[in-house]
Amino acid sequence: MRSQTAPGSLSGSTTMGAQSMQRRTAGSKPPAATATSGSTLVQDAAASKPPSRRQLVAAQTRLLRLSLWVRIASVGALILNAQLQQAFDTSHELLAFALDPNGAHGLSTGHFRWLLAFVRWDTVYFLAAASPTAAEGLHVGGYRWEHMLAFQPGIVALLRILGYVTPSLDGSWSPTSAVLLAATLANVAAVVAPLLLFRLTLRVTEQIELATAAAVLSVFAPSAATTLSAPTPEPFFSAASLAGMLCLEQARLGWTRLLAASVWFGVATAFRANGTLLIGYTAYKLLAQAGTRGFAKAALQLAVSAAVCVSPTVLFQTWAYGRFCLAEGGRPWCSAVPPSVYAFVQAEYWHVGWLRYWEVAQLPNFALAAPVLVAIVATARRYYRTSSRAQLLASLLAAHPPAQRRLGFTLSSVPRAVPYVVHGLVLAVVLLFASHVQIALRLATPGGMPMVWWGLAHAVLYAPPWLRPLVLSYLGIQMCVSCVLYAGFYPPA
Repeated sequence: MRSQTAPGSLSGSTTMGAQSMQRRTAGSKPPAATATSGSTLVQDAAASKPPSRRQLVAAQTRLLRLSLWVRIASVGALILNAQLQQAFDTSHELLAFALDPNGAHGLSTGHFRWLLAFVRWDTVYFLAAASPTAAEGLHVGGYRWEHMLAFQPGIVALLRILGYVTPSLDGSWSPTSAVLLAATLANVAAVVAPLLLFRLTLRVTEQIELATAAAVLSVFAPSAATTLSAPTPEPFFSAASLAGMLCLEQARLGWTRLLAASVWFGVATAFRANGTLLIGYTAYKLLAQAGTRGFAKAALQLAVSAAVCVSPTVLFQTWAYGRFCLAEGGRPWCSAVPPSVYAFVQAEYWHVGWLRYWEVAQLPNFALAAPVLVAIVATARRYYRTSSRAQLLASLLAAHPPAQRRLGFTLSSVPRAVPYVVHGLVLAVVLLFASHVQIALRLATPGGMPMVWWGLAHAVLYAPPWLRPLVLSYLGIQMCVSCVLYAGFYPPA
């Protein structure tokens, strides 16, 4: 039923956008150049007028309503699918019993057992690390084991804190409260993220049709019914990343906006280690302003911003060094320079490294990630398709002419999108050659890869007619299938 909702909702938004563009251009002079094929946008079409405040409020209201209903449907479908099938893996049930052996919290047995639908794959580790030592001695919480250090502390800390928010407020920790409240906040972040993407897209592109289409499509992200519905890092990372990007998209970047963006990027990094790449957005913005504001000031601002952005990772690594290197006699990674437990654990326990995932057994995961990777490459190609090598190089150095009043997602119409395109390409390279490639499905969120949604929106609005149903069908089918697989504890993780 949700796969039918996606095309229907998008159809209304994008059709109205296309009709409004036609009405605005009907009375104007014919464009100087027209499209020669269905895959080529009319490059010289007149750009749309800035939307009125009333239009913006109405568009955001409709978007929030759609996002909320999709969240409700996703959570309901996940819980229902978990009840209708026997999970392939029982790790979540074993953990629930260890945390709640007597059914005191209703998680292992009782009225809140349905909450285990949210405890799958990495969430098992998150909840285990978040819990303190059980009174009965059945479980020892915290980052007890070295392999758990692959997970950033943001979601673990959130689960630990929320577990103490119990009706009795007697100081005891409840796994039920932790899962219930964290899942609620995760879905709130997932509801807000498309709205943030809409605002970001409107600032970067100044095209309300593109912003609306991108935001609506992002509501049906591949992980919408799985990791965006459960207490995982993805929804919080997505919302925090977008908040930081919005702070940077100002005419002039002062210290206040810079620090606000850096704090949001720091929050994102606390939930996912790849949040450290977000400092690239700040570097690009400061580079663009360095010519008028001075390179010394830009360098100082970049140093401060980078320190704030990477501080969660640095502090976590420092804590791990004291925990495993000083207290327990040292581990192999302790003598490395610099001593990075994250790199060691990823390689030692999770089989992460350059081309280490390129095995015949992993072909299904490459196939699952292929649509996202293809979308990234196609978006980058679309963006730079009409640009010369000199223009491409200049864009990477933050030296490009002002945007031309054209519709679509290209370098000439949206020069401010360069760092977003580069960020997406960097993630694609890392995912394809040096990571678990199926994580692409998790990262393809509104804030994880904004450029993907801009590229898909461009395809839906301006590409050949056959491409639109293909995009919508993939999002709808992937959302439904992933919900069933995730509930049954089946890959992709």
